[in-house]
Amino acid sequence: ARAPARAALPPQPRKKTVTLVRHGQTEMNLYLQDFHERNSAAAADRELPFVDPGLRDTRLTPAGEAQAAALADVLATREPQPELIVASPLRRALLTAHLAYGALPDVRRRVEPLATERHWHASDTGSAAEELRELFPCGSWDVGHLEGREPWWPLEPETDGEFEERMRRLGLWLLARPEEHIALVCHWGVINAVTRGYDPLNCEVIHTTLTAEEGFTVVPGKGHGGRAAACGGATARA
Repeated sequence: ARAPARAALPPQPRKKTVTLVRHGQTEMNLYLQDFHERNSAAAADRELPFVDPGLRDTRLTPAGEAQAAALADVLATREPQPELIVASPLRRALLTAHLAYGALPDVRRRVEPLATERHWHASDTGSAAEELRELFPCGSWDVGHLEGREPWWPLEPETDGEFEERMRRLGLWLLARPEEHIALVCHWGVINAVTRGYDPLNCEVIHTTLTAEEGFTVVPGKGHGGRAAACGGATARA
């Protein structure tokens, strides 16, 4: 007699390691830091109005580029090594990823609009694929899949619900990837949202695990770029 067929085992929950990296210092970071300092010095009844400086797709400062480049040696030997490097298409994240992971040229790279910053200012407005391609003429970052999707960035400030939904989709997209170890170079708002409150500095590296049940969980003691080391303690978002 034929042996009874075994009942199929339910799918096992997938657990991934996701290394989160915030981009280096930007022009907008400096503007926001100066604004907050001037507001702190102003009289309580004379709060300064915020004026968006219009720094579209804000660039890294020279210090920000140096921060990102300084991560290359650290990330080249960090375990586990990523099987995939994902970057937000905003210039500050893309250039940070390019510099920080420059010692790992053979690791697959992916530009993913789900990881773009929440739209607060003009600095969160993106650039066309053609403009981004000019940054990396050697083709190390393929941005072709952004063509036809422009604008791939939010045109208006996102509501809390809209941003939370995009972060949920980002987590599901990462879970559906075949790679087990992924690096994600992105932004303050993204990291703060997916970790439910972590406040990252520029070029801080945060080690997390990702599951469908728990979402992103920060692993204590596994990061790099401590509070006193990264960006002089500035946490201004952008």
